[in-house]
Amino acid sequence: MHLRTAPESEVWRNRGDHVIRRWLLPKTGYHLYYRYDAAQKHLVILAVWGATRGTTPRL
Repeated sequence: MHLRTAPESEVWRNRGDHVIRRWLLPKTGYHLYYRYDAAQKHLVILAVWGATRGTTPRL
């Protein structure tokens, strides 16, 4: 499965009217945090964050 074919996969958090999603990049151990607007087919990357850091980004 790729982000291009399944951009609405994992919801990480709801922030008011924004849904923040997270995608694990398995080869690197990083998470990609993003918002996706299905109506406009628009994806905004908010952060790339090391999954091993023990914390999450402040979004």
